[in-house]
Amino acid sequence: SCKRVWRLARDEGCRVTYDSVGVGAGCGSNFKEINKNFKHEFERVKFDGWNAGGAVSRPDRREYDKISNKDMFANAKAQEVLLLSRQFFLVSIYKYIVDNNWKLCMLLLFNFLYLLLWH
Repeated sequence: SCKRVWRLARDEGCRVTYDSVGVGAGCGSNFKEINKNFKHEFERVKFDGWNAGGAVSRPDRREYDKISNKDMFANAKAQEVLLLSRQFFLVSIYKYIVDNNWKLCMLLLFNFLYLLLWH
């Protein structure tokens, strides 16, 4: 599966970030081994390991309801999951606007505001 990810990243011109603990622990060495087969830098895929159980980013920054990141999130994974869910939310709203589906768009917005303001 590392080969598949590497190939997709090369084809799309992406950088790979993987969880370097647990199941993903061997990915870095696999990517490095695959990259050895290519002489030129532009043919290789760049990659970074990431520890999902590590500390949160910008721990003292207050983003959500005036609570600091270190108080809001248990680890980096929790912080990134919320960030990813926000991005999916924005993509959904964009899709509903493009498809002219205003009822679903407004429903999503009201649900988001409800969660943001009352929870």
